[in-house]
Amino acid sequence: MLYINVQELFAVFLILCFAAPGLSSATISFNVMNYGAVGDGKTDDSAAFLKAWKAVCQTGSGIPILIIPAGKTFLLKPVTFSGPCKPSHIYVRGVTCKGPTALTFYRCNGLVVKGLRHTNSQRNHITISGCNGAKISNLHISAPSDSPNTDGIDIASSTNIRISNSFIGTGDDCIAISSGSSNINISGIDCGPGHGISIGALGVHGEQDTVEEVHVRNCTFKATMNGVRIKTWQGGSGYARKITFEKIKFVNTGNPIVIDQYYCPSGGCQNETTTFKISDVSYNLITGTSSTEKVINFSCDKNVGCNNIVLDHVYVTASVAGKMAYAYCYNAQGRLSHTKPSVKCLLS
Repeated sequence: MLYINVQELFAVFLILCFAAPGLSSATISFNVMNYGAVGDGKTDDSAAFLKAWKAVCQTGSGIPILIIPAGKTFLLKPVTFSGPCKPSHIYVRGVTCKGPTALTFYRCNGLVVKGLRHTNSQRNHITISGCNGAKISNLHISAPSDSPNTDGIDIASSTNIRISNSFIGTGDDCIAISSGSSNINISGIDCGPGHGISIGALGVHGEQDTVEEVHVRNCTFKATMNGVRIKTWQGGSGYARKITFEKIKFVNTGNPIVIDQYYCPSGGCQNETTTFKISDVSYNLITGTSSTEKVINFSCDKNVGCNNIVLDHVYVTASVAGKMAYAYCYNAQGRLSHTKPSVKCLLS
């Protein structure tokens, strides 16, 4: 069951779809109470929400707004708000979701999600799949640090996605980016607890995966298991390229900077030949402390390697007194400047 607590005066879901050219810009309201919703936290309001959504989705004039009255708690079973809809954009604002059901946006173009609060999902909290041009901001996503597979935001097969100014603290990746994704811009994220911001894991079961043009800026990682990470399975093919991590701050972060082409979380993986290429990855203006001594870990495939890895003004120290931070580097090529600890294989 999914519980929705309404915090705003007018609505928790505000679906705002821009009218097509020539149509009136006047707003048209659709209140879920008028479609049979009760909002007592006990009655199943799923059917009422679906009826209201259908009305919003099929309206052909003005700017439709789905209104969910404040001060009530709505109980929903797993539901799908599907299209295609006549309006071209969807805007979601000011919602609190509690319960085991993840929120998935599938094949949404021009999606705007703002001010959403999501708590204690049973698995990943929010999935962005097959979307283009989404803007996600001002989210508060939380789950216990020991809750497995509770990713904050998963991005798959999506382009031109912007995520900004949000708090994400979970038991898994704060944000995970998987195959088919490009032009992903992430900024202003407070991550922790969790496993950091990850690209991958890519190439599982020998698949061909691609990710490019990912830019992560102005983010803080507090007591996370990992910081910024690129991970691939052996045996896969494809590429991860044109990736930047800039103005990043680590606070007692484990494994702050990682490229791992030998990803095998459960152990027992067989050595396999890979053609997966990681290239054009830059780390700029990065500072902070690490709960582990290995603060930089570039473990690249022995045959393909990682190319054009660039570090500039990267300073990470061990947070444990008496411990010395160091970098590990295997088969990575590139350059560095103003970086401590030094990464020896990038010096040649």
